[in-house]
Order: sequence, then C-alpha cells, then structure tokens
Amino acid sequence: MQGIIAKTEKEEADLNKKSDTARKKIDERLLKAYQKIRDSYRNKLAVFPITRSSCGGCFNFIPPQMALEIGLHKKVVACEHCGRILIDDSIIQEIAPQNLVES
Repeated sequence: MQGIIAKTEKEEADLNKKSDTARKKIDERLLKAYQKIRDSYRNKLAVFPITRSSCGGCFNFIPPQMALEIGLHKKVVACEHCGRILIDDSIIQEIAPQNLVES
C-alpha cells in the first residue's frame, strides 16, 4: 500500500510541475474560466471530446457548424448546454502517444 502511495505522490508532483509550467503560457482570463468550469462540476472535469456528434460531458447534440469550428482549432468553444470546453478527436490522438511515451 505504501509503495502505491509513494509512486502516485511522485507522479502527482511531476504532473503538478507540468501544470504550473503550462499555466504560465496561458492567458489569465482563460485560466479563470477553466477553473470556474472545473469548480462547478463534481467530477472536476472541464474538457471533453465530441463523441458521436455530442458533448462528452452532457451528451447533448453538437450542431455540425459548431463541430467544424472546434475542428479548426481557432478558438476555445464551450458546449451550449453544460458550458464545458469541447475538443475534437485529433487533439486526443496528438496527446495520447505523448502520454504513452512518458509513462
């Protein structure tokens, strides 16, 4: 049990360090909006992918025009129903291999 706790504490410290580094590169206004979204939900998740033309958080339909805007990666788009930040699968595909390499 102690071994698991020690391993997760080290991993948590590494992730907190990466988070602090990334926060310095992001506009303060966006960080406040992100934190507000996280604080408003029990599971603390603020970013969700579009899954089968719907929000991954609230499962409401995402109009095709909004899905296109999200796919262009020009601006941050929030779900009209739940307010969570939406991303498309291409971002997940970019980040997933990096996470596998770092593990």
